[in-house]
Amino acid sequence: MSKASSKHVVPTASGGWAVKSSDSTRAVRSFATQAEALQYGQSLAQDAQAELYVHAPDGSVASKTSFSTEPKIRIRLQGLDDRLIDQSAVEIVQAAKRTGATAKKATALPMRQQRFDILRSVRVRGKATAANLPLEIRSHQKLMDIVSPTDQTVDALKKLDLPKGVDIEITKP
Repeated sequence: MSKASSKHVVPTASGGWAVKSSDSTRAVRSFATQAEALQYGQSLAQDAQAELYVHAPDGSVASKTSFSTEPKIRIRLQGLDDRLIDQSAVEIVQAAKRTGATAKKATALPMRQQRFDILRSVRVRGKATAANLPLEIRSHQKLMDIVSPTDQTVDALKKLDLPKGVDIEITKP
């Protein structure tokens, strides 16, 4: 199956909006308003089972919608040690490939930092003084998708022996 080209709703130099295909430099059709272009772009993307990118007036991507009907599994890994998460992601990709599914590259999500100050009393030469003991907990996360999973893929993911300290959440988006 060939990959469908994505559709883009982009601003034009004349102040209007256009719908473009990713494999073409010319606009498929131009519109006066973004709402009209968005409606037309959605119908094109649905027919092609492709992705629709809506751009902001400055040209940056404002939103992305996928109209693909391929089944997929979304996996979220979370833990305190980023090396263990990377190792777990490699194991998941290998398990998916063994069962014939396609695993997309793991995307690192922003690290969560929690900082605490612990007030600690210290005795120096008989005198009590207060000191703050800084404490920080860093939580690392990765997100990955497995496209076209089979029943064997789900069974293989359930049987994986991941290291302690790595939480895994498997969902169907």
